[in-house]
Amino acid sequence: MNLPVQHTAENLRNELLKILQDWNISERVYTVVTDNARNITAAIKLAGWNNLPCLAHTLNLLVQDSMKFIEELHKKVKRIVQYFHRSTTAAVKLNELQIQLTGKTLKLINDVITRWNSSLNMFQRIRKHL
Repeated sequence: MNLPVQHTAENLRNELLKILQDWNISERVYTVVTDNARNITAAIKLAGWNNLPCLAHTLNLLVQDSMKFIEELHKKVKRIVQYFHRSTTAAVKLNELQIQLTGKTLKLINDVITRWNSSLNMFQRIRKHL
């Protein structure tokens, strides 16, 4: 929604009410799923609706905040994984050692910022190598 005025709770509420009237669904809305921004949650309250925080947004905020506590560890593990991904010689040696120790090979997983659980997968895989 492009709102050419300040995104205050009042302005957001007015715009949402206008949209619902345009769609002829004003009487059907009781609960609105939103992010956790104060202005939108206040707008929902001003309109008299229930606010349901978006689970995906809330989970993403939680994960992002939690990652701050392990930032240094994350950087180190990522550097290790990238080293083995970039060096064929090192990757071959790692595979040889894996076969000697466990009889099988596991490829290291590099995390991807757009995939929620890729950091977890990277940590779990590196842990199996220890």
